[in-house]
Amino acid sequence: SNPCFDDRPAIMTILCDKGTKAFPTTNYEEGEIILGRGTSYELVDVIDHSKNPMSLDYEHFGDKRNFLYRGIELIVKIVQ
Repeated sequence: SNPCFDDRPAIMTILCDKGTKAFPTTNYEEGEIILGRGTSYELVDVIDHSKNPMSLDYEHFGDKRNFLYRGIELIVKIVQ
């Protein structure tokens, strides 16, 4: 097991150019997005938010909330 990700939530921030084809799904629990066939990305950074939480806005069926995220953030850039 990897000690950096063991029992820690992880989110992915995707950096892409304007006009990149993407389709957000209605899987609100996981926040899925479908990228075009053959799309690839490279890992740019990994940020541990355990000591410096990130403020996130969350909306689910009109219920808007804000919370502090203390997990791992993977930042990737689409390279197609």
